[in-house]
Amino acid sequence: MRPRRVRGSRTFFRYVLHGLVLNGAVAFLVLEGVEGIIFTVRATEGISFDFLLIFPVLLRAFGEALIYTVPVALLFGTALLAGRLTADRELLALTSFGISPLRVVAAPAALGTLMAGVSFFLNMTWVPDMRF
Repeated sequence: MRPRRVRGSRTFFRYVLHGLVLNGAVAFLVLEGVEGIIFTVRATEGISFDFLLIFPVLLRAFGEALIYTVPVALLFGTALLAGRLTADRELLALTSFGISPLRVVAAPAALGTLMAGVSFFLNMTWVPDMRF
């Protein structure tokens, strides 16, 4: 008799992905806000500019900051998700049901691969224009 193969659950995959996207989005907004404030203060330092005049430049600067904030936000989101799953003893329950840790990591790995592709695309198309 063959051992029963444990299949991955789409519901669990969506649950982990939802938590990861939610935590990553909060971290992303905080990081972009801090980056925007720092850029605005540096750009208007010593010059009496109105903030509305620098707003179009600020939008492009947010685009350049994406290559730094997307990976860090994904890292923060993954760490917060792993901490919450461990604190709620959900990882212990999953391993007791026979779900391997590799299946738990599938959602963050899929989202990380997607975000790596987006970051690579932005780095090759948009960021060189911003630096020149």
